Amino acid sequence: MTGVTILLCSENIKLIKEFYEAIGVTCHEEQHGSGPVHFSLEAQMEAVEIYPPRKQVSAPVILRFNVEDVSASIAGLSEKFEESDFLVASLEELQTGMKAVVKDPDGRIVELFQPYPR
Repeated sequence: MTGVTILLCSENIKLIKEFYEAIGVTCHEEQHGSGPVHFSLEAQMEAVEIYPPRKQVSAPVILRFNVEDVSASIAGLSEKFEESDFLVASLEELQTGMKAVVKDPDGRIVELFQPYPR
């Protein structure tokens, strides 16, 4: 198995950290040797999947976070950011769960997904 690390590069790493913390992701400050100070997102990578383009957004990369409650994640974002700055597609019910699409302050598309219990 090959390990995968996704690097989110940004000129304003503290703002990006605040965005991901607002959706419920824990972030830790790190520095490896003399490298730059950065933040590590505490999340388990479940898969890297190759999909055809999404109907709602045209983006080459979509970050998908499984969250306990999509509505709570949106509320957390609304406490720190203007909804018009982050909301791409409102809450939608799917066969497998609930989903909303947002963008982080650097414009990366992020799906918030709340899977239904199996």
